[in-house]
Amino acid sequence: MKRPPQLSRRELIVSGAALGLAACGGPARGRDPLKSIQQGLAAAALPPPWVPMVVRGTAIEVAGHRYRFDAGPFPTSLEVNGPEFLFDAINLDIRVQDELLVWQRARTISVDAAEVELLARGNAGDLIAQTRVTISYDGTCRFRVSLIPQGIVTIDSILLDVPILRGETTHYAHHLLGAAALTYSSLELGRLIEGRQAIWGGGRIPDNGWSGEITPLFWVGNPDQGIVWFTEQLADQQRQAPATQIQLRPVEGAMRLLVDFITAPLDMPDTVHLDFGLQPTPVRPPESQKSAIKPARAEWWPEDGRMVTQFPMRATGDTRSTLESLRDQGAQAILLEEGWSDVPGFPHFESAKHEGAFHDLVSLTHDTGLKVIPTISADTLSFDAPGAADVLTDMPRPIHTDVMNVSRAPANQVSEMFHTEATAEYFELAVRAFAEEFQIDGVNVLIGEPTVREMLQSERRPGAGAALDIQGRRDLLRRLYALFHGGLRERDEDGIVIAHSPMPWSMIHSYADLLVAGLNVYRSISFRGLSDEALAKRWRPEEVPYLYGDVTHRVPTLFQVPTADTLFSVGVGGYGREELTTDQELFGLAAVHNTSLWPEELAPFAPFAELDRLEELRVSLGFGNASWHPYWIVQERLGVQPSSTLYGYWYTGSGSMLLLLLNGAEYDQDILVEVAAASNGDARLLAEEVWQGLPARTRDNLIITTLATSQFAVLHIEAG
Repeated sequence: MKRPPQLSRRELIVSGAALGLAACGGPARGRDPLKSIQQGLAAAALPPPWVPMVVRGTAIEVAGHRYRFDAGPFPTSLEVNGPEFLFDAINLDIRVQDELLVWQRARTISVDAAEVELLARGNAGDLIAQTRVTISYDGTCRFRVSLIPQGIVTIDSILLDVPILRGETTHYAHHLLGAAALTYSSLELGRLIEGRQAIWGGGRIPDNGWSGEITPLFWVGNPDQGIVWFTEQLADQQRQAPATQIQLRPVEGAMRLLVDFITAPLDMPDTVHLDFGLQPTPVRPPESQKSAIKPARAEWWPEDGRMVTQFPMRATGDTRSTLESLRDQGAQAILLEEGWSDVPGFPHFESAKHEGAFHDLVSLTHDTGLKVIPTISADTLSFDAPGAADVLTDMPRPIHTDVMNVSRAPANQVSEMFHTEATAEYFELAVRAFAEEFQIDGVNVLIGEPTVREMLQSERRPGAGAALDIQGRRDLLRRLYALFHGGLRERDEDGIVIAHSPMPWSMIHSYADLLVAGLNVYRSISFRGLSDEALAKRWRPEEVPYLYGDVTHRVPTLFQVPTADTLFSVGVGGYGREELTTDQELFGLAAVHNTSLWPEELAPFAPFAELDRLEELRVSLGFGNASWHPYWIVQERLGVQPSSTLYGYWYTGSGSMLLLLLNGAEYDQDILVEVAAASNGDARLLAEEVWQGLPARTRDNLIITTLATSQFAVLHIEAG
């Protein structure tokens, strides 16, 4: 990772962007838009609030933590804000024909304020190993292990062992996504998986431990802190999964996090690289809890100054009145949808008229007391973008072209992927220049891979554009964070960066270390559904869950609510969802943010319920061993309206349910619960309300209860 926010290959990128902007006429005010950028980068330090790293012998101090490397390339000690976190040294156990690979002592090869690099070598038989360790300013510790066989070598085991003090481990969370964790040049690994899975799992660690398929992100810890293992090598295609495992194995005094890269002896004819990382959480605990912003989503057309807001939908030529109305109803920012610029999805204006109109809009919005957050698209950098041709021409050839494994699509319908940071650097320069010119308060970044539909309908030839790879997406968000949090100009408060990911695999890879680092980055995560026949033929519905936002109390989060039921998106303190997903996904996201994890299945309801009382109630009503069926729409059993209602239920299998309801709207409303008829005819419903709200009414197969905004209720239902 390059030193943030400085740019690698700066001369090429800056000159290319400058040429492109000049060709388009450039921003007004008669100045070079990149001059101040170059000056700022030359004097840039670390993105606030981080401080430079310190190396003291074999110890590396970063973000309140201390790593020690007293032996090989893996930490022998990790102090998390003072106390020791590890039970013993971390180790990568590699055995070649029963011979254990011995690591030499790691040596420091590079030190600066942003990162420290270590290097260690080892050998066993005819295998040479080299590990490069990079510890970044935010506490992330990355490892690149290169296994170099001298001829064909049989490897018996590759096992990563992270022994954590037993008292520090009570919960786990992981994201299951079939993938290859090892990349070979010409060797197929493991078994092919049928379809993709993208689900969160997690909970309290069982007494006898836990084991499961390897995942791109695995967290273990307690409600206050933990550690994440993540892999850098799970390509977005997710073509195959090796027969590997992640395990939690309890031993006396410790909980061992074990990552089995192979589970049977393997002949290795070529060099193999293992890329993975570890990061303690939280790296930088927030100084204070911040509430989530409440933006009103809006479309704005510069031709006539007309603004359309979606909560509720309205159109008016009087922009000031619209802004004042949104402010009075609680909105704090205007989130401009795509289309606000005459260069779609890009922070730039070609028309002087449009540029002037946008200046007026920003000024008016600020006068009203609201922030301005335009949406930009960073999915793919096209040759058509200003100055992009100079950047793309010099990019290296892609490692792969099979974007998201759409192998049945003709080759000329798939855009090429470039594994480079140049695209992230280009977007950062463009946003920086635009933000300095127009004084915007942040950006809503659409970031991820092209959707299947977009690729199927694409007429572009390979090479027409470059999509951000995993590292590029991560690097872009880091750069934008630094830009809007002290790096752009003096502010009374930080700017806003909203990261919007359309696909689960893009989200979890791109944002993993940002999520666990506790950065003040708002996230708007929405998974697109199956809306056309072409998609449905290639994907099973369960492979594309619907998720809007995540659940956290310590890191501000933006919840997207694409419905007219609410005025604006809501954050912590009010939930509203149109499509809902499993509690495992929400729990997993909560876990890596160090949200309160107990009881895990109720994390989204934590602000609204007395959890201890609810737990007692659940057991007393006979639901102690019932299964939890959260948030998804189970049409064969239960339907809940309106769509702004958050709900889930325990189910005994005999028709008895304990239903949890939460009114996510900004007003009081009737909640309608429809229970499917029993097999012996019409369902006979008995509703017993055991929590808040007005008494429930029944009508045929309906249960009706009235809840105030953010009010929580529990219904005991018997159907039969």
